[in-house]
Amino acid sequence: MPLDQTRVLIGGYTSRPMARRLLTLLPVTSLVLVGTAACGWWMWGRPDPVSADLADAVSAALADAVPASGERTVDLARVAGFDWDTVHFFGPYRTRAEVERTLGFPWPGLGGSRIEHDDGVTLVVFVKGGRVVRSFDHRRAAGDYAGEDLARPGGFARADARFVVRRDGGRPTVSVAVPTAAP
Repeated sequence: MPLDQTRVLIGGYTSRPMARRLLTLLPVTSLVLVGTAACGWWMWGRPDPVSADLADAVSAALADAVPASGERTVDLARVAGFDWDTVHFFGPYRTRAEVERTLGFPWPGLGGSRIEHDDGVTLVVFVKGGRVVRSFDHRRAAGDYAGEDLARPGGFARADARFVVRRDGGRPTVSVAVPTAAP
């Protein structure tokens, strides 16, 4: 007997075959899952073009601060002129769970960062009022902000976000600037 003619008696009424029901539910379920994923991407995963342009400008300014030789101090409050309270640096292979634990709040998608699988970038995250206001992947070859002294659990307050960029022949390294005493 062909499948579409097969009937099963359940609870006193005749129903369509189970296989046909599954074939009907599969496209509906797929559409719901795709729709949910698209909404999640729209809400949390897509980059904001204005933020992306500003983030690119900040990353370029950090790269421009790298001296040909010697060292130079970078004041991130001047470089990143938008409104933020703290900045965090996350080196390569940090997981989303580690980042969220450090930030103290959930951040789905890590802003599109590649740090979970790319050792050539540092994720730079600017926070204001308990939410991410800007983030970007900064190429480590343009200033390595992945040093252990930059991985502070509370990040760096805007007033304390001063760093020394050194070039000693190889990749430029970055460290925390030691505050100078007032005269």
